[in-house]
Amino acid sequence: MKIFVTLPRNITKEAKVGTSRKMSDGSRVLDLVRAMGVRPDEVLALIKDVPVPLDHVLHDGDRIELLTIVSGG
Repeated sequence: MKIFVTLPRNITKEAKVGTSRKMSDGSRVLDLVRAMGVRPDEVLALIKDVPVPLDHVLHDGDRIELLTIVSGG
């Protein structure tokens, strides 16, 4: 299946980048995040502007945006 991913600049070192990735059926958001070389504890995944958990099962054609988690005071 093909998943479309938008990554923020601080992850890709470029302007906000859209890319696609082929994943196996039954893959989860966690599998995608790891395949992108991103640490799972550093990002929040959104599908249609709604946060989804890392164990969310992906479907062909899903469009995911990964946002960097920032904390501190």
